[in-house]
Amino acid sequence: MRPMPHPNAHGPHRGAVTLALTATLLLVTSLVALYTQRRLWFEQQASSNQVRSIRASELAQAGLDWALAQLNTPAQLADAPSCQSANNTVGAQLFRERYASPRAAQATTPRGLYPPADASAGCSLTEDGALQCSCPSPGQAVDMPNSQAGRFVVQFVAAADDPLAIDVLSTGHAEGGGGLAQVRQTLKLAHALVHPPAAAVLVGGNFQAAGPLRIINQDPVAQGVPLRAGGSVTTGADTVLQALSSVIEHDATLAQLRAADLSGERFFEVIAGRTLPSYLTDPMTTVIDASTCGTPTECGAALVASHRRGGQQFWLKAEVSLSPSTQLGSVERPVLIATPGRLNLSGDSTIRGMVIAGDLHIDDPAAGGTAVVGALVVRGDLVQGAGALSVSYDRTALGMAGGAPMGLLTPVPGTWRDQLAGY
Repeated sequence: MRPMPHPNAHGPHRGAVTLALTATLLLVTSLVALYTQRRLWFEQQASSNQVRSIRASELAQAGLDWALAQLNTPAQLADAPSCQSANNTVGAQLFRERYASPRAAQATTPRGLYPPADASAGCSLTEDGALQCSCPSPGQAVDMPNSQAGRFVVQFVAAADDPLAIDVLSTGHAEGGGGLAQVRQTLKLAHALVHPPAAAVLVGGNFQAAGPLRIINQDPVAQGVPLRAGGSVTTGADTVLQALSSVIEHDATLAQLRAADLSGERFFEVIAGRTLPSYLTDPMTTVIDASTCGTPTECGAALVASHRRGGQQFWLKAEVSLSPSTQLGSVERPVLIATPGRLNLSGDSTIRGMVIAGDLHIDDPAAGGTAVVGALVVRGDLVQGAGALSVSYDRTALGMAGGAPMGLLTPVPGTWRDQLAGY
């Protein structure tokens, strides 16, 4: 009888093979899992970097938008490094004055924007989305917390070959400083007035002066015309005209413009060289209407208060009476005051800039007087009482010629640039 094989004759060999195959499969599985884990880690890092990159880019763009809004805000700043408004503080600076430094023409430099060296400001974003901003004096560091929500810092530098433009460089920092992005754009000044008026005093209706009158216009750009009226001109004996030309009355163009424009909108557009909607939506324009004040005197006080806070451009939708000894405008901050209605001046008021009114009444007593340095434009009638009126034509007071730049800073198309940095 044939003997039966031992049951364990090949057992150890089969176990070794099984163990080797199992170990090999386990190794391959571990390598696959390790590779997958490593790939997931890289994808998470890439995704995190992408999020920080986008966030930093958005913060940098927010810095540009914030800087543009601040440069076009007619409000004085509190003492540095505060970015808060300072109401009725004598000598306080506008954001534009601190960081863009608009200047009138000097002996060796044209009028323009001259940002100081190391002029920068910035904001941190809090967890609830609020801004904590720092506006230090030029040359000082921007001091703000390193927020986990992110922050931005903006710098202001002079634009090449254009004194009426500046470059704004904004750097966005994502949470914890993990992301960085930079954007840059050029801003250029759009003048509040496109062209100067054609005379020191322009009147669409009649000009009636009972008191002393003095008009000066030695500017050949305005043809040296002291007074141009669509109606008649009546002056008293005490009238002094220092001009290159003579008074023009019954001007057909002015008379027709007044007759065809009952609202005053077209008259404003012809004189200012811009549409009324663009002026009203200009962030530099302050509107004073019935919601601001109840009486002409209160509206006059509101106008003066707004000017003291830094306002330069105004649209008056209510009748306004200026109190005695009112002073509006300066060499650094000339004003543009426009109204379709009536403006009343009295008591030694002084205005440096341009006035565009529907009707103008000067109610000075015999001992008082009103002085305007710039230009005076009236769509209807100008009535001067017993007090004196002095008008000196000056294009620098209109934000033109060599005067301090006045107007809206707007982005120049095609100048936006971005630059992303590593992590």
